[in-house]
Amino acid sequence: VAASSFDILSPTIIKAVVDTGATGFVSVTNSYGTATKSGFAFNKLPKITSFTPQKGGTGTEVTIIGINFLGVTKVSFGAYDATSFTIISPTKILAIAGQVVEGNIPVAVFGPYGEASLPGFYTGPTISSFSPSSGPAGTIVTIQGTHFSSRNGNYRTLSTCKRIKRRNCW
Repeated sequence: VAASSFDILSPTIIKAVVDTGATGFVSVTNSYGTATKSGFAFNKLPKITSFTPQKGGTGTEVTIIGINFLGVTKVSFGAYDATSFTIISPTKILAIAGQVVEGNIPVAVFGPYGEASLPGFYTGPTISSFSPSSGPAGTIVTIQGTHFSSRNGNYRTLSTCKRIKRRNCW
């Protein structure tokens, strides 16, 4: 496989950039002939180029796009492993986010040739349940979930600002 580019630095030194790569021989050809030497090992480092969705929480199915995913043995969201993942192709993985912490965290893949990560998975609030499911004006609704923000012990909602759990609203 040809190098993607190369520079002849001197009569005794060439710097070449590996393209798609292959393991085996390195060759140099000029008008006087070809020289070859064995021993080059192509490194198939994984690389994440994107993932969707970019916002979610525990249990979110995330599609990871990149290269060199064959052989990946672990996927993580921040410090926590994915609950499960499936390698769809060398360029695509489907992963289920396991436990996540609040904030902007990286998605990472780990394999025999190395690891790759890409920041930008935002873990915003999630609602797992609420009760009661109906009521007249003034009904207090208890909401359970993850990653609810708080400030000075006062809670807020992300939709309309009505009295929920606490009396202070902003």
